Amino acid sequence: MPRKKGSLNKLTTEVKEKLQVVIDKVIDNIDKSELDNNQKIKLLQIGIQYIVPRLKHTTNDDGWFEQPLFPDIEVIKRNEEGNWESRILTNEVNTETD
Repeated sequence: MPRKKGSLNKLTTEVKEKLQVVIDKVIDNIDKSELDNNQKIKLLQIGIQYIVPRLKHTTNDDGWFEQPLFPDIEVIKRNEEGNWESRILTNEVNTETD
């Protein structure tokens, strides 16, 4: 039977815990006084990837956009000579986004 959506994977959790123990032991055994500044910075860069959660790309676009209440309207009327003429009235919507 598959696990519920959103529930933690037991194997992944166990592996992460064991890795954390190993990493803690390795870091405790590193003689930080022997590292130069570049090595210390590199150690921080690598370690921080596993501590600080990565940011995901987000957007304010919720998929909604403004639509006109009435579509384009064609007006047909007779001109002064008695002939039919038509013109399209467009309903322009402001498409600027905030």
